[in-house]
Amino acid sequence: MHLISNQGDRPRVAIVQDSARLHYALPLALQRAGILERMYTDLFSTQRSALSVASRVLAKLKPGLGRPIAGRRCDELEPARVSSNPWITLRYHRRRPSDPVPASFWIWSCEQISDWVRRIGLGEANALMGFINSIHPSLLSYARQRGLVTVGDQMIAPIGVELKEATLQKSRFEGWEPSYSLEELRNLEPFQHETWRQLDHFTCASEYVCRGLVSEGVDASRITVIPYPIELDRSSPVERSRRRVPMTVGFVGAVNLRKGAPYFFEVARRFRPGQIRFVMVGKVGLDKAVADAHRGHVELVGLVPRTEVKRFLSEFDVFLFPSTCEGSAGAVIEAMAAGMPVVASPNSGTFARDGIEGFIRPYDDVDGMTACLESLRDDAELRDRMGHAARARVEQFDVNAYAGRAFEMFSQLLAGSRT
Repeated sequence: MHLISNQGDRPRVAIVQDSARLHYALPLALQRAGILERMYTDLFSTQRSALSVASRVLAKLKPGLGRPIAGRRCDELEPARVSSNPWITLRYHRRRPSDPVPASFWIWSCEQISDWVRRIGLGEANALMGFINSIHPSLLSYARQRGLVTVGDQMIAPIGVELKEATLQKSRFEGWEPSYSLEELRNLEPFQHETWRQLDHFTCASEYVCRGLVSEGVDASRITVIPYPIELDRSSPVERSRRRVPMTVGFVGAVNLRKGAPYFFEVARRFRPGQIRFVMVGKVGLDKAVADAHRGHVELVGLVPRTEVKRFLSEFDVFLFPSTCEGSAGAVIEAMAAGMPVVASPNSGTFARDGIEGFIRPYDDVDGMTACLESLRDDAELRDRMGHAARARVEQFDVNAYAGRAFEMFSQLLAGSRT
């Protein structure tokens, strides 16, 4: 489905897509806008392809391998507009070290797809888009030499901002993450800066990331804030008005310092057992002794299959997300789509508004977050009203909305390049 007419000298955008990032929402939006020239990716399956059949078999025999492969598809994307190279994926997995993954590996992996794209060419594209830290500067330089406009999406706050926050959390909670290292993040920063130098324009999904880019020296006129699109058919609002106490406060994501786990724990500790139920779903990256010390106040579920996340979201009444550094947290968007109010930090990159779809408080404002939860606990009507507002808010940022904004942005960039 193309939302916009194909008349005139229009944008023709090539996009480099690593993995199934954002469930292919960005290339899908470009296609709906009628401006997708081609998507380049490592692994992609179509409905009747051999890879699709193999992934279904593997999902039964080896779920850990088959499910990720099965997720590498988007049936709406036109196969003729997709170029994939599964051999790159094979090389990734053969070479990828165990965590923590060094910066050198990420740079090498970007280089692999960059070299391949240059070999097969960019077709009739007049613009190239990719995700910063996942697209190699050499490919951007190649595109610019051929007159293409280059656009990079900054998915998380700049590394300089991330490092400042990470250093602060590590100093506050020494020993909470024994394997926590900032060295690889520092090693990746020069690569990010080189990528920036090859970009004509930036996109990002939140004002938080935009402010971070500006603080690192990027001119605000080169940044367009476009919230990431959500596929609303993946989630549906849940009726919560008739539920009984206790209210359940949930979290989905990695349980670690960057996601604000210590602040979540401290908020939970402010309530007596039985007043509010606190649940965290996601891989626990904390020292075992630290995690065990907080299990009395918080249920640590651990990592669950993606299909199980929806069930947990339906059980939560309020979503608490005191993250210290994000881009625009998908977990918060999914919680809003499920029709629940959120209590989140500005650093989460949420587009929820304070007092409307929930409450926005600094991640270390434990008193403030506690007061917000008390208000929501004591006022079921407030929870219901904010939950409905949250769902209505995310409905403004679907794939079609992103398509319209992207078309406008690329049209303006190309018009500027011609003049």
